[in-house]
Amino acid sequence: MFNKKTFLVAVWYVFGSVVSSLYNKKKPSELKKDLKKSKKDWKWDFDILFKNFLETHSNLFKDFKQVIFSEKNKKLLNSKKQDFLKIIDSYKVEAQELLWELKWKWKDFVSEASSKLEELYKEKQADLNELKWVAPEKVKELKAKLLELFKEFKGKMK
Repeated sequence: MFNKKTFLVAVWYVFGSVVSSLYNKKKPSELKKDLKKSKKDWKWDFDILFKNFLETHSNLFKDFKQVIFSEKNKKLLNSKKQDFLKIIDSYKVEAQELLWELKWKWKDFVSEASSKLEELYKEKQADLNELKWVAPEKVKELKAKLLELFKEFKGKMK
């Protein structure tokens, strides 16, 4: 009778109500007044409800922006930026060295270099995962760059 989907809908309903009550600047009595006035002026209730919905979400996003883009978080991201770049640069250098070795020991080394390159990629990805708590979006970008480099070096091996 009470399955997982129903439970999730109920949880999200409660969560939405809590968020709405925190970020809605209009009191319920003011909203009711606006709705009554709209009926007298032959306006749609939907317009007033929609504007209130947009205002609530606007307030929510302003608050998120203040928290996420705070000076403290910006400083933290900038302090870790060099760590991110060092991981990417070290991958470039080590992968380039593997490619250089590959040119000289081509036949014996192909499968070994391929597995080493993949191990190196996984290692650097794990290093990035350790820093994801600082800036998850930036880490996603860096992981994409790392994957791009991995594919590039893998292509050079062929």
